[in-house]
Formats: sequence, structure tokens, C-alpha cells
Amino acid sequence: MAAKNLPYTDYRPPIKHNFNFVIPRFLRYIVIVGVATLCLFTPFYFDLQITVQRRGGSQKLPEVIKQDTRCKPHLPSQLTLLQSLSPSDPALLSHGRALDHVVRNRVAKGDIDSVVMGIIGPNGILWSRGYGITRANETGALDSPNENSIYRIASISKLYATLETFILRDRGALTWDDPVTLFYPNFTYKPYGWREHLAREEFGASSSEARHLEPITLRQLASHMSGIGRDYPSQNFDDWPHVPPSFKSPGNSFTPEGTYPQKPEILQAIAENPLVAPPYSYPIYSNTGFSLLGWCISLADAALNGNSITYAELIKRDIFVPLGMNGSSFLLSKEQAKHMAFPRNGSEADYDMTDAHNSAGGQMSSLSDLAQTIRALLNPEGHRLLSRYSLREWLRPLHVFPDNLTQVGLAWEIQKVFDSHGRAQSYYAKSGNLRYYHSQVSINAELGFGVVVLMAGRFSDSSWFTKRAIDLFQPVFEHKLEETTQNLYGGKWVGNAADGENLVTLVVSNGSLWVTKCIINGDDLLDLYTGGTPLTLWSTGRLHEFRVAVGRAELNSDSSIGCFSYWATFDGFNSHGAPIDLIYFSAQSHGLSLHFPSANVTLLRKS
Repeated sequence: MAAKNLPYTDYRPPIKHNFNFVIPRFLRYIVIVGVATLCLFTPFYFDLQITVQRRGGSQKLPEVIKQDTRCKPHLPSQLTLLQSLSPSDPALLSHGRALDHVVRNRVAKGDIDSVVMGIIGPNGILWSRGYGITRANETGALDSPNENSIYRIASISKLYATLETFILRDRGALTWDDPVTLFYPNFTYKPYGWREHLAREEFGASSSEARHLEPITLRQLASHMSGIGRDYPSQNFDDWPHVPPSFKSPGNSFTPEGTYPQKPEILQAIAENPLVAPPYSYPIYSNTGFSLLGWCISLADAALNGNSITYAELIKRDIFVPLGMNGSSFLLSKEQAKHMAFPRNGSEADYDMTDAHNSAGGQMSSLSDLAQTIRALLNPEGHRLLSRYSLREWLRPLHVFPDNLTQVGLAWEIQKVFDSHGRAQSYYAKSGNLRYYHSQVSINAELGFGVVVLMAGRFSDSSWFTKRAIDLFQPVFEHKLEETTQNLYGGKWVGNAADGENLVTLVVSNGSLWVTKCIINGDDLLDLYTGGTPLTLWSTGRLHEFRVAVGRAELNSDSSIGCFSYWATFDGFNSHGAPIDLIYFSAQSHGLSLHFPSANVTLLRKS
């Protein structure tokens, strides 16, 4: 029955009233005053008694940590690789049952033929379930989908085009800022806007055509920042707003039905039309741009290796085979066809989107295969597809929308989700939609997990399932990372008494790692720098290495400054050849040692 209290269920408990007894009026006042007093003072009592009951002892938290601190750095994401989460973890099982309840209720509405979804960690699938009927187009079929069921993933294909571009960049075949003209010397577009394009006589042709063409680069193509329109050549309906029933909205125009335009037609359409907006203005979602990206990287690979292969062969060679993605392809083999999920309506599974469009939306994959990709991004040491440099570059936004919610990266559709501490967690996602296939992949690199949803049917919002999965599972991964961090670093660290007084106390609170006491060679550094206010530790991205976020005392509490006073003051100066804000840990036979190298101090954790 616990699931009834979870968000997004349709269950509403009945309201029950009992009028079988009457409380005298004076007793009502006593009860009301008593309850109000209890409500008023209980929070203060518990606020004063907040403690941390983890390794390192029971520690009362300073008042500043309990406050809504404006800048709360994330805990070290590298520690997610040290966690021992498994599919049998009680918290995962419990939250999985809750999600199962929510999904079953939604699938029962009848507009979803099948859906399979999973929660992925750095070491593989932690939870997965399949619902509905895999081959909904067959009479009498009853089997539900599983991890190996194959779906068309539509625009999730764009992630693989981007991944391949990074792979080729790491090999020296190209750079992200290479212009399209490096691969297609005759590539061009109209250098003016649509207002001028539709009124050529008013503006005059000669001055417009003499304008300089700003370069369109691979980076712009992958981030939808090139300004190239959605689907070229554009469909034209002179009877608009009356359009054919099959064309429900501009967002549904990319579909396997019909004859696909090929490279010459597409390049000509780009040349004949103005851009939607100048390059680097803001993202304009462009299937055409990703088709063009696929052509360019295929040419870059051919120049590097001396032989030409198709885009599909390129992705198979560099991604599918190394990751063991046996269910992924652009055309189904006989063996793969046995595992294909079919919607009740339509026959999109059989379409060949051709090499001209495969990089934009032609791929088919399974939950198991997509999980391998997520593992490679969460645990690059286990899969050497990308350099760590490229991975850090990829998991970054390139455009921030003014909604305080969404951003765009290289293929990523980034969404903020606030965690238990009111801090934004970034989910790097990519969705894919055809008429009857809908999918989404979403990754939280800070907490070390991802969500995959593959779906067939009329219902098109795959993010509905992703949101519910994140709501239920994110707290599990938050808690696990906090527990891991506290167990590794939390507690009192003391030095050799002969070296003078040295004491550092660390605690995980409010989602960050805090220094609550720092006495080095007898000097109280917190008192010296912040008047006693605790400071956070920022991971450098290297295992066991941190910088103390000292900031500027007069600015740290200014809510309008945010994190600026901290990141702007790192690495101020050195002492004994090391930065004064550096703290790191090293593994010894007895466990970890804490090093404060700028003071030549080493500390051990007090048991």
C-alpha cells in the first residue's frame, strides 16, 4: 500500500469523517493550543539535535550547514565507480516495485503497445521491466518485451553520430570546429534572412549576394546551432492550415514513410534557403544538420584510413562491435528481426532511412545495447571509446535557455531536476520519436546512473516514464553517494602530537563535503579566513583530491554572488611548493591519510 503515497499515481485516498462523538469546547481549546505549541517547538528541538550517525562518529552540525547555503558543490562523481550497488539492493528493489506500480497503471490505458525501461549504473543494468506486447501487430501474441527487444530509436541515433565524431577527433581525423566546406567545398547557403529573401526587389540582389558567409562547423551541426532548418527539402502545403492527416505537426515531419531525399537534393535545398537564424544564435532542431554531420565524418574517416565505408559500417566498426551492441543496426538481420518490437499500427520497423539519413534517425537498438553506451559514458575506464578529455567536453551545455530548466549540448537535450538539497542535477538526455516508436536516454553523470525508455504505440511522451523513474530512483543514488563519501572522508583527522596541534573535521551534509574544523600547526584556519564558518571541499575530478572553497568572507553569504566568490579565488598562492587550498588523501595500509601539503601536515582518522 506504500505505493499509494507516491507521486504521479492516480490513487487518491477517500476522505473519511467521524461525527460520532463531540468534544467539549474548553477541551478543544486545550487540544488546539497543545498541538500548536508542539508544532512550533518541535522543529527547533530537532534542529538543535541534528547529528550525523555515520563512520567518523556522531557530530553536531554547525548552524551554517543547516541553512540553505547558496553554493553547494556536488560530491565527487568518481566515487560512484567505487560503490557496490547491485540489482538486489533493498532500496533499488523497493523503488523498483513503486515504479512498476506506476508504469502498469499507465500502460493499462491502452494507447501503449509495449514499453521496456531500465535503470543503468556504471557496471550495468540495475533494474529493468517490460510491459505490453512485443509484437502487437500479430494476433494472439502475448510476450512482453525484455532487455534484448529491439526498437527504432529515431533521433537517439544523433547521440551515436556525436560519439563517432568524438572518436574520430581523438584519432586526429577532424576537429569540432572544422567547417562543412572542408568536406564539401561547394557547400553554401543564403547569407541573408527570410524577410530579405521574400522581398528581393526591395533589398536588391547584388549587395546581399556579396555578403560574407559565416562558417558552419561540425560543432554547430551537433548542437543544432548552425541555423539550418529542421528537414530539407521542406514540405510545402499551399492549403495550410489545412494539411494532410498524416502531417499532424511540423514536429512529426521526420517519418520513415515516403521517398527519402538524397544528398544532392538536400545540399541544393540548403543553398537555396536562408538559415532560420545566424549560426550560434540559438538552437534550431535540425535533422538535416545531423544528416550533414554524418556525411562529413564519413569523409573524414575515409581521408584518414584511405578507404570509404558507409556511415552504418563506420558506426558498427567503432561503436557497435567494441561495445558488444549485437542488437543495434540500421537494417535488421534475420536474427535481429526475431527480437523486433512491432507497434499495432504502422510498419516503420521495415523502413531503410538510407545512408543519407541514418545519422539523424535510422538506428535500431535494445535496452541492453543502450545500457552498454551509458556504461561507457559513466565508466570510461571500462570502455576505452573516448578519452577522459573528450568525455568532460561532451558532458557540458553549449546553450542555456531562459527557463532555468533546459539547456542544449552536443546532441544533448539537458534538463535540470532539483535534488533533495534544492540543488540542480543535470540530466543529459536524448529523445527519439517516429509515428509509433518513442524513446529516451537520460544520464546523470554526477550521481552515476542513467534511465532508458523504449516504447511502441500511439502515446508519444517517453519522458513521462523517465520523469517518474528519476523521481523514484534519484534519492537512492543521492543517498548512496553521500554514504560512500562520508565513509571515506568523514570524521576527525588528527596529526602527530609532537608536530603541534593539527585537527581537521569533515562531514557530509546538505549534499556537500564540509570542513567544520581546521586547526593546522595550532592555527584555526576557519577562524582566520571565515570567522569560524565551515567551508566546502570541491573535488578536482581526480580521485581523493580536493580544493578548500575559501572564497571571500564578505561575499560568501551574498545570495546574488552564488558560487562566484569560490571559483574565482581558488589557487591563490603556494606554501612549501603546494597550493594552500589543496587537500588530498592517499591509501595506506591502515586506510586513508589526509594530507595538507602546504603546511607539511599528514593526518590520520581518529577511530
